[in-house]
Amino acid sequence: MFLNRFHGIAVFLSVFVIMGGLAACDNPAEDDDHDHHAEEVEGAALVLGGDEVVRVLEAEVTGSLSVAEGETTGNITVELLDHDGEEVHAEDLGDEFSLGVVIQGDEIVTVAYPAAWTFTLQGDEAGDTAIRVQVLHEGHSDFTTPDIPVKVE
Repeated sequence: MFLNRFHGIAVFLSVFVIMGGLAACDNPAEDDDHDHHAEEVEGAALVLGGDEVVRVLEAEVTGSLSVAEGETTGNITVELLDHDGEEVHAEDLGDEFSLGVVIQGDEIVTVAYPAAWTFTLQGDEAGDTAIRVQVLHEGHSDFTTPDIPVKVE
């Protein structure tokens, strides 16, 4: 009787240890095909004409964007930032990551994407609105800025 109980406990423990090992080897979080650099993204710098015009770090927005009515901005390049404000190179994220820009409020601007990690704004109607810049991964946002003010003059 004692041996049967001991044998049952030993089998149970063996199965438990083996299943735990298999689960650790088959962890979907570790099997992701993409680099985990997106987890480092905590901010963004928007660069227009070589000048940083907007910086978002730790949910604080510094700067704004403006465009004349009927005009289009130059290319606005998005540089991703880590917690310390250092650049996280977008090309290190992988092809499954992309840029998204969402208009928050009055849709008085039109967004276009002339290149990877770059966008333009066309001023359609005078007024104030805002955008949010996103790092998209397979249909969802891994990072979204707070509202960035946009003025169409």
